[in-house]
Amino acid sequence: MLGDSDNKMVMENVNKLNDEILVEGSLIVPEVGMKFKDEKEVFEFYKRYAYNVGFPVGKRNSKKGDDGIVKLYRCNRELSARVKRKLEVDDIAGISLHKSFNSAVVEASGYEKMTCVEKDCRNYIDNVRRLRLGEGDAAAIQAYFFKM
Repeated sequence: MLGDSDNKMVMENVNKLNDEILVEGSLIVPEVGMKFKDEKEVFEFYKRYAYNVGFPVGKRNSKKGDDGIVKLYRCNRELSARVKRKLEVDDIAGISLHKSFNSAVVEASGYEKMTCVEKDCRNYIDNVRRLRLGEGDAAAIQAYFFKM
């Protein structure tokens, strides 16, 4: 258990450490209205600040299309009813998912006009396959409920 004198000594060491960080790393807290010459300088400032405070940062790159919109973050992706139906019909017909997705891309006039990616289609078809009754499944379910 620490006594008052021990607490005082620990606080003095913490203050010294903070002063050293401020002097050596020139830690300045971000404030509204700060100005930087370019994006790189902003990132370097924030990275240095985050390191001294104790949390990691990363830079995320996104490409924008000709219309200025970022492409297809997970939260913005969705399968249209038309694509879902096409995927289901093609799956029943035995057409591979990759070919079915490429066909949907051609119908949409390119990848940039698609509102989903191939992985979304794959996940959808996997769910549909799990829910689809196979040969003999209906009879097995009926027999199970008959016994109950």
